[in-house]
Amino acid sequence: MNFFLSTPAKDLEASATRRVAAFLRSFERPAGYRLCIGILFLTSLLANAQPLPPDTTGLPARYLFTVYTPLSAAETLVWHNETVSLTTHRLIDKADSTEVRFPAASTALLRTYVDLGANAGAVQVNEAMDAPTILEHLSYPDLLSPAQRQLTESYLAIRHGLTLHQYQPTNYLAPAAEGGTYPVWTATAERDFRHRITGLALDDQSHLKRLQGSSVLAPDLLQLQWEEAPHQTAYLLLADDDLPTAREPNVSPDGTQRLQRRWRVQATGEAKPTTLVFSPQQLFARAQPGELWQLILRQADGSEAIFHPSSASRKALVFSGIHFPEDTVSYLQLALACNNCQRQATTIATDFVSSVELSPNPVSRNEPVQLRVALREAAALVITAYDASGKLVFQHPTLPSASHHLTELTFPAPGPYTLHLRPRLKSRKAPQHTLRVIVH
Repeated sequence: MNFFLSTPAKDLEASATRRVAAFLRSFERPAGYRLCIGILFLTSLLANAQPLPPDTTGLPARYLFTVYTPLSAAETLVWHNETVSLTTHRLIDKADSTEVRFPAASTALLRTYVDLGANAGAVQVNEAMDAPTILEHLSYPDLLSPAQRQLTESYLAIRHGLTLHQYQPTNYLAPAAEGGTYPVWTATAERDFRHRITGLALDDQSHLKRLQGSSVLAPDLLQLQWEEAPHQTAYLLLADDDLPTAREPNVSPDGTQRLQRRWRVQATGEAKPTTLVFSPQQLFARAQPGELWQLILRQADGSEAIFHPSSASRKALVFSGIHFPEDTVSYLQLALACNNCQRQATTIATDFVSSVELSPNPVSRNEPVQLRVALREAAALVITAYDASGKLVFQHPTLPSASHHLTELTFPAPGPYTLHLRPRLKSRKAPQHTLRVIVH
């Protein structure tokens, strides 16, 4: 029994990886072999919308693609046959007494499996009440080439808002009208932008229609919607660089203070005007009194356009009518424009701390002051306060490990105070940062 799991590849045992790689090379088809549209459809909640397999030839074999969402942290069965079982935690092969373990997951994900033998593909999907939610299950009655497999996984990833494994840059592909494939997301071009890949698509050739959606990894942070369906094939995919959604330390020449995180947008074909909805509650930065949100669109040639929200509230920032030119790459960045306001200081502490915001500062006695700290990697945070004489005033309860920390502090008496922020890492000692607080 040979198998290959596409997500996540790092969990494959070394021996299994070598065995599968050799097996796939021995059966690889010519590069021009075309993956058409349509399939043997075992279990799908979304009928008539999946690629078709090539003609059945060669040894009895099937490629199985399963997209599912775990309902709980407990291990539950996804599907099984006589010798192999796929659960939310493991792939178990009884024939050779091997198993592959998966990391815990709470969002939708894709597993790809190669099933060989006389009964290839004859699996039973778990339909019990506690079973994972099967979003789509595809079975191809033939061995696929690497390009065909990547095409199918791209289709499923775009359709369900999944991010394909990017430890090695993995492009998202679409079927070409003349045969073969072409990239609609070139992950190999800029590797920094590999987080939370998602997008919209209309492709009649692959029966793919996704006019609105978000990434399953951050469904509330950013949502996309085409205001109307394109008239012909079009793809619009984006991903971010995983920097904090905290402010940059310096004000831009245009007077805005931008957030550190950027999104790369790749438009293929003529996409319709797009609406982007951000949730301010999911952002680390907060608008201060008098500040207004903006969205900066930068083209590859360096030119920029500024968009103001068509509506703004505590729950949603809506930017409508954004046009991404055909077959281009552009970049998005949120910004805060100051309109008759006085900004609170934002400081960059060290190469480990991305930013620190303390608001308000100065602050009145016994009035809560909000402390926001962005770190370059997850760590617990220890906060201590000292008065002007160097006497310890209080030590705040240690904040649990995270890359973004938000807490409130109160000071008992007027005067200057010094806050000491010390990230706590298991592997090494992180530098300490200090900042001043003035209490009236």
